[in-house]
Amino acid sequence: GHLLENEENDLILPQVSIVVPIYKVPEVFLRKCIESCIHQTLKDIEIILVDDGSPDDCGRICDEYASKDSRVKVVHKNNGGLAAARNSGYEAVTGETMMFLDGDDYLEPTCCETAYRTLRQQHVELVMFDQIVDYGKSQVVMHSFKDNAQGQDVEQYKCVNDELRFCGEECRELQLRLFNFNGRIAMAFQKLVLTDVLRKHNIRHVDELRQGMEGFVFNIQLFNHVSAAYYIPVPLLHYVYNTQSITHKPSERNYHLCVRCLEWICDYIKQCQRYGELKEQLYYRTLFLIVNTAISCYFSPLFKDTYSGRVNKFKQFLSYPFVMEAMKNGKRNSLDKPRKIVLWAIERNMWLMLCFLGWLRKKQLDNR
Repeated sequence: GHLLENEENDLILPQVSIVVPIYKVPEVFLRKCIESCIHQTLKDIEIILVDDGSPDDCGRICDEYASKDSRVKVVHKNNGGLAAARNSGYEAVTGETMMFLDGDDYLEPTCCETAYRTLRQQHVELVMFDQIVDYGKSQVVMHSFKDNAQGQDVEQYKCVNDELRFCGEECRELQLRLFNFNGRIAMAFQKLVLTDVLRKHNIRHVDELRQGMEGFVFNIQLFNHVSAAYYIPVPLLHYVYNTQSITHKPSERNYHLCVRCLEWICDYIKQCQRYGELKEQLYYRTLFLIVNTAISCYFSPLFKDTYSGRVNKFKQFLSYPFVMEAMKNGKRNSLDKPRKIVLWAIERNMWLMLCFLGWLRKKQLDNR
């Protein structure tokens, strides 16, 4: 590809910057991640590895790659969480476009080339693409705009070869889609975006909301300002289901941070055109978080506490004003049967039943 020359200062800008936040990533995953970036078919890239104060060998491994490849830059910082690490990487970006990649995931070799070429050919500010979920025993392709269960809801958009274009008000519709549990566009990754658009509108992560639903916080801002976006139904990223990652361990702190993210979003959407619809969808999405907090955290077999300890801590979680609002106002008619059952059990204080459902969920995941 061509190099972009900035006439003002004659700097040659990379076409794509990849920001990788890293904290306690197992070495086998981290090396696979970094090497997938280095071996992109598009060579005109920069790779920004953010060592978020990792206490293990992650920082040393990052420096090792930087010493071998001039496109690799390393940012060493004190631990501040995923959101702050992504922001530190974003601030170091010099590329024309940028994407986020988590340190335990990896890219298909053609990811940058395909996404960048699409962005330029289609004259858009944002390109979205699909992912492959690697469970260990199996792999599943997740399509963002084909509901895997029903294969519907694409027809409202202009569709060519299953590719989709979103212009103007259609980008605001993507804000609503963020709250669809099967919408699969709420992650910070799986996107290539023009760096200038992020900087012009000051779109960034919120440092204090360290992790949890930090992707929602980023994307609700992104889709509020983007004027043209494009989707290609091509899986270009491998999401590795790492049972040791913050997403999959029953971390109380993480679920409390999720609520804080949702409260932040609730405040942010007051300025958005479709506030009423967004608020309704936000309540609906919060019901999913409540179910997940019960089954994958407090009543999971992995959560180490006494029975009464689990119950008391979950009751404390339910006492958040925003959680109480969602339990009262969230519309349940679109929820699947298992989630309706969990909410029914919560409202009736059927804690032993939740313990059983938590055990069942863990068994399901172990067999994937």
